[in-house]
Amino acid sequence: MLDYKQKKEIVVIGSGGHASSVIDILQQLKEWNIHGVVSVNLKKSETFNGIKVIGDDTIFEELIHNQYSFVIAIGQILSSSTRVKIFNQLLELGAMLPIIISPDAYVSQNATIGRGTMIFHRVVINANVRIGNNCIINNTSLIEHDTTIGSHTHISTGAIVNGNVSIGDHCFIGSGSVIANNISICDEVIIGAGAVVISNINAPGVYYGNPAKKKQNG
Repeated sequence: MLDYKQKKEIVVIGSGGHASSVIDILQQLKEWNIHGVVSVNLKKSETFNGIKVIGDDTIFEELIHNQYSFVIAIGQILSSSTRVKIFNQLLELGAMLPIIISPDAYVSQNATIGRGTMIFHRVVINANVRIGNNCIINNTSLIEHDTTIGSHTHISTGAIVNGNVSIGDHCFIGSGSVIANNISICDEVIIGAGAVVISNINAPGVYYGNPAKKKQNG
């Protein structure tokens, strides 16, 4: 068992509800010690979930120089832009962006997961799944065999992504939605909560309902 001195130091970026969930997982993992929280909304003297706020995004270079790892704990629903901006900034600076996996998740040994991706409680990721960088795979979601998920995509709570599915970059797959086998979803698609996708989606936009249909403007 690792003791405190052997733990690796990590910095949590964000101070909202999603960050609270991320902190909960990190505290369950024996390998990490949370050095502090970086937030643009809280003052350095404050605490968040009992963790000290150590500054804002102006201290990234200093933290990287001191070899801290980072987890981007900012949520994503309508847009991935904030997460992408921070991810690219950290990547350019040479930051360490580990994969974080809840101890309650199952990830196949034959799955491939990209940098900075977060796997939450009771997720199941089956054989030959490929997941890109900076993704959120949220609580109780299922990613079935041979599925590919692009970078900067959020698979929300309880979503079911069946086998041999392809999901692009910058997507949001809503809570309780179902993606049928062999479906392809292009980049920049939002699937509403509870939607059922039974045909390919080739145009960016918001889709909802059973079967899922594109939301029309106006």
